[in-house]
Amino acid sequence: MITYWAGCNDSLQAIVQAQAKLEKMQMDGSVKAGYWEDALAKLPPMWRHEGSTAVLEISGPVVQGSAGFLRLFGITGYADIAKAAIEAASHPDTATMLYHINSPGGDVSGIVDISALLGQISSIKPSSVHTSELMCSAGYWLASSIKNAVITAGATAIVGSIGVLQVHREASKKMEEDGIKVTVLRAGKYKAEVNSVETLTPEAKTRAEAQLADVHTLFRAQVGRGRPGMSAEDLAESTEGQTFLGKRAVTAGLV
Repeated sequence: MITYWAGCNDSLQAIVQAQAKLEKMQMDGSVKAGYWEDALAKLPPMWRHEGSTAVLEISGPVVQGSAGFLRLFGITGYADIAKAAIEAASHPDTATMLYHINSPGGDVSGIVDISALLGQISSIKPSSVHTSELMCSAGYWLASSIKNAVITAGATAIVGSIGVLQVHREASKKMEEDGIKVTVLRAGKYKAEVNSVETLTPEAKTRAEAQLADVHTLFRAQVGRGRPGMSAEDLAESTEGQTFLGKRAVTAGLV
């Protein structure tokens, strides 16, 4: 279950829809045995050499762990990024690294660990970051974790969306209309207080928003470390969830 999402709602829905499609195709027997493994093996590698520079592609919504078969639907896992980054940095022909990011964001879970790893790698191999399309939310979190990197963006690239999202869906009214009554039994006053079968209380909403604010603070701190030239005022202004196109991202101090 995704708890906190550093990305737009569309990217979250892309994950949910990809998971549902994968499960349906696996269950209805519409593909031959071995199809998924063969298709995954045919995917292009996540990194390649251009001269002595290892170019690592981070594309699509990003999730904790390995994306597995979801990679066939354009999803990338933090474990997949880690594996590719270690392979690229360890190759004897790699002198520098370029992270090409095209991501609308993704899972908060696991992002601190992968960010720490990318930071360590960039301490060993000089690294830079570029986006020609999207470098938003968790995608920008990853970019800012790469130490001493020059971060560039194309003229029509979209950068930013530095914020955190949690979506609460309540189905209690629909269940009542369908004649379904749910009783939640809990030991612990706050246990599972945010769920889909009960109305969200103002108190529970306040506590959930406080946790989102804590994650947002972590995000802002990472951006501050990655962009040390930004003033406190510019950092606060540029990290309220808005996006910036091309040169406006330069003005905002993000690239």
